[in-house]
Amino acid sequence: MPKQRYERRLDAAGLKVRSEGDAGDPKPTTLSGYAALFDEPTTLFADENSRVVEVIRPGAFTRAIAESQDVRCLVDHNPTLLLGRSKAGTLKIWEDDKGLAFEVTLPETTTARDLAENIRLGNCDQCSFSFSPAPNGETSRVEQEGGVRVTYIELTDVDLFDVSTVTYPAYPGTKVSIEARCRAIAGRAPKTPSGRKASSKATIALADHLLKRKGK
Repeated sequence: MPKQRYERRLDAAGLKVRSEGDAGDPKPTTLSGYAALFDEPTTLFADENSRVVEVIRPGAFTRAIAESQDVRCLVDHNPTLLLGRSKAGTLKIWEDDKGLAFEVTLPETTTARDLAENIRLGNCDQCSFSFSPAPNGETSRVEQEGGVRVTYIELTDVDLFDVSTVTYPAYPGTKVSIEARCRAIAGRAPKTPSGRKASSKATIALADHLLKRKGK
């Protein structure tokens, strides 16, 4: 069965386009930035009763990089808008103290030229990455904060499919997958400090609450 893929957006992507050389000695145009930042909590969902917060920890991409997973660089996660690929050597990805960095040598295509111009103009300044949590690479806990049930999801090890520049936030379209993840991780949620197993039940309750809001 194919792994469920999830997407996460990053506003502070630090996208940069660089062209080296001159007219007599042109060099490829490169695009660089960050697809993810470490230790930056991101709210995936929130209403008056519940909230889902996710954080990516340093080292979450270490295994994927060491295994040379075949990662693509795309526009809006669209596989037909291909910018580079790690297997081809046109995409480089690495971890630093800040997060998951990447650099892609842009092809001589209309898609790449249009993207480079939109980045230069400031029309495009966000990134995202597509991933699937590895076994034991995702944990959760549930806490009550001021009457609001908060589910904290922590990513420590993921499989990486692509990094992407994005035009619109990914979150509005990911609510169903968030619900599915709440259910998936409920059975392995750690115990509360008191030793009770309330976390799993609370996580399932959160997923049920979200489904009811969708009328399912």
